[in-house]
Amino acid sequence: MNSAEITPIQESNNIAKGFNNKLGEDNSDFLVGGAFLTTTDLLKFADNNHSNKIISKNSLFELGQHFNQEDTQSALGETKFKNKKLLEHSHDGRGGNYEALMMTDIKNGFSIILLSNNYQGKIFEISEAITAILTNQKYTLPQKEKK
Repeated sequence: MNSAEITPIQESNNIAKGFNNKLGEDNSDFLVGGAFLTTTDLLKFADNNHSNKIISKNSLFELGQHFNQEDTQSALGETKFKNKKLLEHSHDGRGGNYEALMMTDIKNGFSIILLSNNYQGKIFEISEAITAILTNQKYTLPQKEKK
């Protein structure tokens, strides 16, 4: 990865600040513990992980197993396997007003990476619409919530 930053302590001109709908910025101390990556680095990470260049096929399968509790994800997020072969992988995260989703459909050969610095809670709906478009399915566009 060429531009990833973990917990940038100094002011960085390369990181978009999170903000709310009233244009209030997230506090800078919120950045502690955060990982900040570009879409290019996320795609490179996903491609290398899915092609077993980072960890073995067996390790990928083991880390992709869900815990035996409801509403839990695996260490990798959401995964779908068939005969220990990865078919789909998605991982999301949110902190303050930042939200991110990385989704790969290996069977259909595409990845979707969405990054936002203004939380709206629509990132999954946007990804589902893009997936439907890419697979020639019916789709609906997410709508802004009315107040």
